[in-house]
Amino acid sequence: MIGAGGISRHHCAALSKIEGVALDGVYDIDRPSADRLAAEFGTRAVDDLEAAIRGVDMVHLLTPPSVRVPYATLAMKHGKHIFAEKPVAMSLADALAMEKLARETNIKYMVGFTQRFRKGYQMMKDTLLSGALGDPVQFICVRIGPGPGFDGNLSASWRTNPDLVCGMSIESLSHDIDFITSLLGPVSDVQAAVTGTIPALPAFDNNIASVLRLGGGSFATIAASWGSAVAYNCKTLVGTKGTLTLFGDAIWDFATAKAAFVDGTQWQQPIDDIFLDGKAYLAENEYFVSCVREDRKPECDAKAGREALKVSLAMLSSSREKRLVAL
Repeated sequence: MIGAGGISRHHCAALSKIEGVALDGVYDIDRPSADRLAAEFGTRAVDDLEAAIRGVDMVHLLTPPSVRVPYATLAMKHGKHIFAEKPVAMSLADALAMEKLARETNIKYMVGFTQRFRKGYQMMKDTLLSGALGDPVQFICVRIGPGPGFDGNLSASWRTNPDLVCGMSIESLSHDIDFITSLLGPVSDVQAAVTGTIPALPAFDNNIASVLRLGGGSFATIAASWGSAVAYNCKTLVGTKGTLTLFGDAIWDFATAKAAFVDGTQWQQPIDDIFLDGKAYLAENEYFVSCVREDRKPECDAKAGREALKVSLAMLSSSREKRLVAL
């Protein structure tokens, strides 16, 4: 486990439930953080990272996205498969470097797009593939709530560290972008408006409105905020034969699924899709382990991570230059 921040606990908890998987060690440049995580999950904090990597099958890369390349290079040099949290990187150059090395070394490199492993996503994917929604027309994403830096509070986090700062467009919208593109195909162009509300950290964008045109002829809108005192999450897919919407009163959670179709049928049901209940983290780690064991390439690989990052960067460029950006 490289990186002992908050997200690492979810992955350690998930891995501890998978038969035949053992956590061999934790590395972090902040040794006390590594010590605490290692103690919590009954393993060791390591100082010699290269020696530790030699003795394992897989590496979880959970550092801030701007400092991943050296760690990924070290792991792939020793032939170790990598699970990396999203976003895959901060720059396309870094993303391409890791993608190229993974291809050359035949390493399984999976990006942690946890949304793909949630109940709501699976429901929407299955309904779309069944043909019940018809041809996709538009996707609507609204996700708001008090996020990092809310009310100007720069709590201790890499997200609000001036040296590592990663705003909402790259760090968080990677989830929404991958949700959309994994269902509806690649983005062809982007128009966006992005702003931040923390004067002390101008590089930290926390409010976004964007329109994505998709290659298949449909389009998507994303409205997101980490600066909202009201929390709400909704993802809606409108098709030529019906509409399915997932929504809940939390920035990540879905409480309800509702669908209606042009033939007059409709339904609504609770789904209790809670992002931090651990189920999606367990499912994605089980999937990664199965890819390693069965020598299968993960669907959410380094290329998928790079494509999501490309869209995020296009959003920022569009807002900065006040123009439509083609991908």
